[in-house]
Amino acid sequence: AAASLVGAFSGSVPVLLAWRVVEGLAFIMVAVAIPPLVLRIAAPDDQRTVMTLWSAYMPTGAGLMMLLGAIVLPNLSWRVAWIVATAASCLVLLALLVRALGRPELDAGRAERLPVIEQMTEVTTSAGPLAIAACFGTYSICWFTVTGFLPTLQIERLHYATSTAAIVTAVVAFVNVVGNLGGGLFMALHSVQGPKLGVPQMIQSRGQFGSIGAVIVVLVAVIMYVGFFASNLYLSGEAINAAIPSVSTNTGQVLSALTGFVIVVFGYKMIHGLNKIATVVLGIAMIVGIAVPTTVASSAPRLMPSSRPAVIARRRARDTGGAEDIPQGTRCRQGAT
Repeated sequence: AAASLVGAFSGSVPVLLAWRVVEGLAFIMVAVAIPPLVLRIAAPDDQRTVMTLWSAYMPTGAGLMMLLGAIVLPNLSWRVAWIVATAASCLVLLALLVRALGRPELDAGRAERLPVIEQMTEVTTSAGPLAIAACFGTYSICWFTVTGFLPTLQIERLHYATSTAAIVTAVVAFVNVVGNLGGGLFMALHSVQGPKLGVPQMIQSRGQFGSIGAVIVVLVAVIMYVGFFASNLYLSGEAINAAIPSVSTNTGQVLSALTGFVIVVFGYKMIHGLNKIATVVLGIAMIVGIAVPTTVASSAPRLMPSSRPAVIARRRARDTGGAEDIPQGTRCRQGAT
C-alpha cells in the first residue's frame, strides 16, 4: 500500500518503475505467506474450497482494476487509480488485523528453526515446491502474455478506444476467474484419487463424469486450446511482422502455425528439446524487452506545457469517437508522442 501511494505521486518513469519493483516484492511476500495462514484458519472440510477461491485472486483484482481504469482514466489521471488501489490494500490490511489477529490458530508453533539460507536451499532442491513453481510460472506466462499485450493490440491494431480496450481485457480476466473456480471445483472431485489408484486424471474423470459426461470435459478443453492457439498465432504474427516488416501479419501467422504443426508431428521429445533452448533465448529477450523501453522512455523528450491541452483533446476525441475542438496554437514538441 505504501509503495502504491508513493508511486502515485512519482514524477518520472525511473522513479515509478523503482516503486513498482518495491510493490512487486511486497506482493510476492504476501502471495507466498497468505496460503499457509488461510489453511491454518480454515476448517479442514473447507480448506479445498478456500484455496479454490484464493486461486482466483489475481484475475479478479486485475479485472476490477481494468474496469476502474475504464471509468477513471478518460476523465481523471492514472494516479487516481493507484490511490484507489492503495485504499483497497489498506482495507484488506484492516480486515486482516480485525478478523485474524489474536486467533489461536495463528499462534507460533514449536518447530525447529533453521537458518534462512538452509531453508531456501531445502525449498529450491525439493521436488514439490519446484513443481508448484513450474505450474504457477507457466500459468503466469500465459496470463501476462494475454492480458499484457491485449490492450495494446486493441488500441494500436483494432483502433479501440482506451476505455473499450480496458473493458474487453477485464472481461477476459473475469472469464479466467470462472475457469479457475471451475477447475478447482471439478478437479478436486477426482485429483485425490489419481495418486491412490495410479490412474491418470483424464482417464479417471470418466469415473466421476461418466462416458458421456467426460466428452463435455474434453469439448471444454478443446475450446480452451483452440482459443489459446488462436491468441498465440495472432501475437506471433504481430511479432514476426514487427521484426521483419516485409513479412505480413497473416504470413507470420501461417508460418507460426506450420512451425507448430511440425513440432506436433515430430512429437513430445522435440517440444522438450526446443523448450530448453527457448528458455534461454526468451529469457534474454524478456530482459532486453524490459530494459530497452525503459531506456527509451527515460530519454524521450517531454511535452512542452503548452502542448498538453492539444494532446488531451486528441486523446479524448479518439476515446469518445467524436471530433472535439482542439485548441488552436498548441503544437507538440518535435519528436514527442
